[in-house]
Amino acid sequence: MKECFHDLLQLDDVHGIMFFQHDGAMVYSEFRKKPPRDVSELDWPSLLSFFTNVQEAELVFEKARFCIRQTESGFLVIVTGPFALISMVRLNCAIILPTLEKSSQKSKGFKRFFTRK
Repeated sequence: MKECFHDLLQLDDVHGIMFFQHDGAMVYSEFRKKPPRDVSELDWPSLLSFFTNVQEAELVFEKARFCIRQTESGFLVIVTGPFALISMVRLNCAIILPTLEKSSQKSKGFKRFFTRK
């Protein structure tokens, strides 16, 4: 997953990325520098439950912005500063999301060894 998010993390004023399953369990988390508070301590299941019918949302604070994007496999949360270009963040998300969907739909089990001709 790290290589999927590399370009997004390189954007100016993007601080970190988190990916959650629909039940709120954190699957992936990466930050440029350590956040001021441990993000795993936050009650993500309760927060993300408010966004079950929302495709895309932005939470804007004085010194930070949370861009939340719902996918078929979970929620992508991008933490940015107030000066990040949201158009570039959205563009990178549009590029990343199909890759995430493909990786979550990979078959597990014996089917992956057989091909149909």
